[in-house]
Amino acid sequence: MNMSSKKFKSTEPVILSIILIIISCLWGFIQIADSVIEDEMTSYDRSLLLAFRNPADISDPIGPSFVEHTMTDLSALGSFAVIFTVTVALLGFLTLRRQFRLAIFIFISLIGGSALSTILKSMFMRPRPDLVTHLTGAQLSSFPSGHTMSATVVYLTLGALLAESVRREYVKIYILCWAIFLAFIVGVSRVYIGVHWPSDVLAGWMGGTGWALLCWLVERSLRPSILRRKVL
Repeated sequence: MNMSSKKFKSTEPVILSIILIIISCLWGFIQIADSVIEDEMTSYDRSLLLAFRNPADISDPIGPSFVEHTMTDLSALGSFAVIFTVTVALLGFLTLRRQFRLAIFIFISLIGGSALSTILKSMFMRPRPDLVTHLTGAQLSSFPSGHTMSATVVYLTLGALLAESVRREYVKIYILCWAIFLAFIVGVSRVYIGVHWPSDVLAGWMGGTGWALLCWLVERSLRPSILRRKVL
């Protein structure tokens, strides 16, 4: 057995796991979308949305005022301005390392994720929640959550790239945990500030995770190592 065959054998379980997760994300998104179309998520959405509000005054989110400001700031991590800045920084980093092919691939992947989110929004045209007061402005339709999906795609992609660049397993886990946390907190913040139903966010996580992993899988199949040089 040659070296390439051994390497494939060692990575085969990972690849199979990724494929399974992608299929699960697709299935989950379809199930959520179907429930939204059939109006089967209303009770769940209302209950969870109100769980973030003061029972005596649903215009007031739970927690002190600094929590409201913090959640609004965290929500901005999925905004166009922040996502654009992170994307440019990532592409600049790859360009400086002369990884032009990877930079182009990442650019196409991130633009594709954003386009997919916009297309899905235009297909479902779900209204924003009118049950509670919004703590910030919001445009376009509600399903799926664009902030959540964009944040999931970008931060998981960035996390995967950084994790590929290090040798130590605990450092890889640390990086990936932060990537997952950033995607998670953006979604939670969107429900907290009242601009999305929980099912919008759940669909955003599903769609973003599935897209990011699909892009990673394609890149992996085209080139065995995303970042050949180990930096840590």
